[in-house]
Amino acid sequence: MLLSIILNIGWLNYKIPGFFLSHWYMFFMGVIIWWTLKSQIISFWFWLYIFLIAVTTTTSQYKVQSIAILLISIIIYLAGKKDMYNLLNIKFIQYLGKISYSLYLIHAVIGMKFINIGYRINHSQVFSIILFFGAFIVSILSAHIMYISIEKYSLKFTKTIKLKAKNI
Repeated sequence: MLLSIILNIGWLNYKIPGFFLSHWYMFFMGVIIWWTLKSQIISFWFWLYIFLIAVTTTTSQYKVQSIAILLISIIIYLAGKKDMYNLLNIKFIQYLGKISYSLYLIHAVIGMKFINIGYRINHSQVFSIILFFGAFIVSILSAHIMYISIEKYSLKFTKTIKLKAKNI
């Protein structure tokens, strides 16, 4: 597992075609989740492994995959521990669910424009993180405006439409 993480962050360059050692840490995440949910190890080790992967993700060759593995692992863990209801019952998460269609429609247009304009100003890694969170906030605000001004009224209107069933 440690060798897999070292290969992933690029401290060691060792590639054998078809040999997935550099991705093994992702597979091991599933093993850690299973062991934790089956009470074979305490959850401390799961959270320690999550922390280790999160820290190494900053230098990982596979940032997107590592972040996806982290998020999916936490979701599976919470679902297995029956804590998913508590997580999904948070008001902000509920709000995101309400505006999710508007957010889906607008995030690429608004968020990416925000990031593209920001990259013209500065290319540093720290500024990239700030741009990401800025794009997230701008996208949510835009989706909120779109929800309030269009989607909310469209949903109300669709409830007034009565369709007649056709005989087959």
